[in-house]
Amino acid sequence: MHLRTPQSENRRNLVCVFVLLLFTALLFVMIGCQSPKPVAPPTPPASTPVANVPDAQFVGNEACRPCHPSIVHDHENSNHAKTLRVASKEGLGSQYPKAGDASGFEYRVTEDNEGLSLALKKDSTSKIPLVYAFGAGKNALTFVCPWQESSIVELRMSYHTKLKEWFITPGQLTKEPGAELGIVWSENIANHCVSCHTTVHPAKGLFPEDKFFGVGCERCHGAGSAHVEAMRHTNKPPYYIDKKAKMGGAEMNEMCGVCHRRTKDIKEPEKHLTQRFQPYGLALSKCFKNSDNYLSCVTCHNPHQDASKQASGYNAVCAKCHTAGVTPPAKLTRLAVCPRQPHGDCIQCHMPPFSVRKKQGNIDIQMADHFIR
Repeated sequence: MHLRTPQSENRRNLVCVFVLLLFTALLFVMIGCQSPKPVAPPTPPASTPVANVPDAQFVGNEACRPCHPSIVHDHENSNHAKTLRVASKEGLGSQYPKAGDASGFEYRVTEDNEGLSLALKKDSTSKIPLVYAFGAGKNALTFVCPWQESSIVELRMSYHTKLKEWFITPGQLTKEPGAELGIVWSENIANHCVSCHTTVHPAKGLFPEDKFFGVGCERCHGAGSAHVEAMRHTNKPPYYIDKKAKMGGAEMNEMCGVCHRRTKDIKEPEKHLTQRFQPYGLALSKCFKNSDNYLSCVTCHNPHQDASKQASGYNAVCAKCHTAGVTPPAKLTRLAVCPRQPHGDCIQCHMPPFSVRKKQGNIDIQMADHFIR
């Protein structure tokens, strides 16, 4: 006969718990209860073009830098990269406007802890904040403010960064009733405005995260995640990126014209603005029509850098086709050599600068006419 003591009861309980834990562990091993192993992301099939890669994501310019450092460096310092910025001292740097009265106008720019706002001189309590700046400031900045869920207010006053003067925003010379401080653009128009100043439009809302502010690499070359992943493992095709080197002139101009305006985008009152809407002007030119689909925006402009202000570079491009005895870079349907000054300044005569809008005081913004004639 054995008596149960508290000590023997405790030992018995401990043995039972140990046996139960051991059995549970063995059971987990038998049924394969193990930590899952990482799985590599699937590689898109070789026959799939980049535009149709379903899982391709936008990754931002920094993902391009390891393989394309010089191109990314040039681009991040270009005007294209600065077409949308936060309207703050940090975002605009030396282009940040000073608070004060807009000389000659009924407006005042105020500043507080939240930043700059546009107000009427007669009623500074009614104001609209300057939240984002459209434009790189090569000539001017136009300011917008998000409005409700899918709209923006385009403020009535724009800022000339070189003269440091305010002027009426283009398209708002005639003040609409109830639009003292700006015009509200909704839905499709607002989306189009923002999309031309960003790399990718977000699934929800109007403005993407700030790494997609400005026109970045992926705006022209497509979402880069599949390309980056492919190039980490091989430098052979497929590259899963839209390469533009073999794109025809008409297709290239159409791509640039999505923001810089295509022929089909031009309305009757704008048809004379061939200096402001460059792809449209170029499409009208005999140089383009007779170039066998060769002449495009990138024939003269490096898309990763700002447009040069030196006429000599453009004259050299003209000379490739318009010099006697040379072999042009494309099959031309017509080749003409200038009879007056075959080695002179082509641009000054055939692409002279014109004002892009009505002059306001000291402000007169001009661009080269892209209707070559």
